[in-house]
Order: sequence, then structure tokens, then C-alpha cells
Amino acid sequence: MSSSSAKIHYFAHRKFTNTISNYLDSWGADLGDMFAVHSYDDLFHSFQPKAGVYIFSDAERLYPRQAELAAKRWRALEHAQVPVILLNHPTHVMRRFELLRALHSTRMNRFNVYRLNDNYLPVRFPVFLRYENDHQGAQSPLLHNKVELEAAIARWNMAGRSREDAIITEYVDTKDARGCFRKYSCFIVGDRIIPRHLFFSRHWSVKAGDSFEEEQLEEELQFLRTNPHEEFLSEVARKSCISYGRIDYGVSEGGPQIFEINTNPQIATFEAPGDEKRKEAQALFLNHFEEELKRLLWQFKKKSAKHSLSLFFRRKTAN
Repeated sequence: MSSSSAKIHYFAHRKFTNTISNYLDSWGADLGDMFAVHSYDDLFHSFQPKAGVYIFSDAERLYPRQAELAAKRWRALEHAQVPVILLNHPTHVMRRFELLRALHSTRMNRFNVYRLNDNYLPVRFPVFLRYENDHQGAQSPLLHNKVELEAAIARWNMAGRSREDAIITEYVDTKDARGCFRKYSCFIVGDRIIPRHLFFSRHWSVKAGDSFEEEQLEEELQFLRTNPHEEFLSEVARKSCISYGRIDYGVSEGGPQIFEINTNPQIATFEAPGDEKRKEAQALFLNHFEEELKRLLWQFKKKSAKHSLSLFFRRKTAN
């Protein structure tokens, strides 16, 4: 395959390839020729190494044996006689529990997490329950003491819900003096941090923005323009071994507090809350995101040119 026809190969769980497809069908339509979107089923059953950029997304949704098989394909690409750039090693990236534990142990995060089936209850409250490997957010209200937590765990068990990937997360308060919560998000693309959005809400568990006052819209634009937490987030990305994904976080007592890194995030669609008011913010992010995708391919083409030159000299020496 020539470097001019090389693509970004994006692998995701077969039920969740829509995250990238939604983007390519809307704001990213002009980039469609740059991408080949695959499910992990394709990687496992009909794999042939090709030159290009490979993004292994959805690490948190892979079962352990699937992650090992994906890592085997990674190694095959590393040793193939074609130039490649690889993002998100399937067994090296940190999933939510491991990441949050690591960030707490190094005091980058002030809050800790616990597995439900460890039978070890936290001493710091409030807390909430959630799953480790999905992106549905909190699965309980805030639980303010041991009695409330034990009652919530009893309800969890009574409902027949799995304890295997359930975690207890200590709550960190990020609301401002007016009672408004902020959720910041930034993309990791290669070694770059790209501000995605700043959502405002009256609810502590922020999934999407529900407040779009003028001063809030301006604050979001300032966030997108200045990338104020870039250095801290770059260190988080390095620690987590994640080179593609979206970091969601809040800010408390002046510092970022990392909630999760989604390795297969929604990028952008034509329909999202507040889009009419957030057009400038959307455009800022989309321009930066597109630039970084093109930079990845540019880096690949440089690598491909060196590979071709190396092959040429080896053949010339052999002759």
C-alpha cells in the first residue's frame, strides 16, 4: 500500500463503531477517505497487516482474552514489513479502576475507588456506585455514610446486578459558589491534548450541559482557546498509556480531578444540547481535531518514506 492511500484504521467493539461513524457521517464527512472503521471481530478473524495508522479503541469493553488477542495483532503489526503507527496498546492502557487508583496513589487525584466485591468499605464519604467499564455514569445517588452505602449494596444485590465490575467511587465536590458544576473534557490524539468542551449543570453527575448562559459560553471558549490543563493531562495520558481517547474531569481546589478516560468517545454529531449556542466552540474543537488527525497521517507518511528509503538501500547493498 502506498503512503498516499494509507488510512487510519479504527477498531472498536462491533456495537459501538457508531462513535467514529457518527462523526464521519456529519462534521467529519470530508475525512471519510482517511478512515477505515472496523469491529474487533474483523481484527480477530480476518486480519492482514497493512501500512497505516491503527487506533485500538474501546479497551474498557474488551474481555481479558480479547485484549490479549488484540495485543497479539499489535505485535504482528509491529513486526510486519510495512510502516505503521499504533495507538492504545490493548493490554497496556489503564482502565478506569486501575487509572483512578494510580492517580490517587500519586496524589494527582484526591479521591479513591474500591471494588464492590472486595468487601472493603471506604472511610471517606459521600460515595456513589457505578460500573467500571461502561460510560453510563453513576448508578446510585450520593451515599453519605456507611449505613446508606450498605443499603445501596443490598439493593444492588437484590436486583441481581453483577458485582464483578461494580466500583465504589468517592465523591469530589466541584461545584462553584453558585452551585454550578463543571465537567471539562479533552481529547488525547497521539501526544497532543485537545480541549473538547466545558459543560455546566446544576446536577453533580454531569453527562451533558444543561445551562448555556452567555458568561458560561464565553468561559467554554476561553477553555478551548487556552488549553489550561494541558501539562497535567499530558502526564495523565502518559501514565495511563493512552494515546487516543477523551479525558473527563472536574476542577476542585484549583486542580484537575480525573473522572475517566473513554477510549472510544463520541466526537461530534449534528444534534447535541446547546449546539445552536455553541457553534463557535464546536468549530474550534473540530478544526483542532481534524488538524491532529491529519498530523497523524503526516507522521505516518514521514515514517513510510524512511521505510521505503531503508528498503531501497538494503536492496542496493544486497545487489
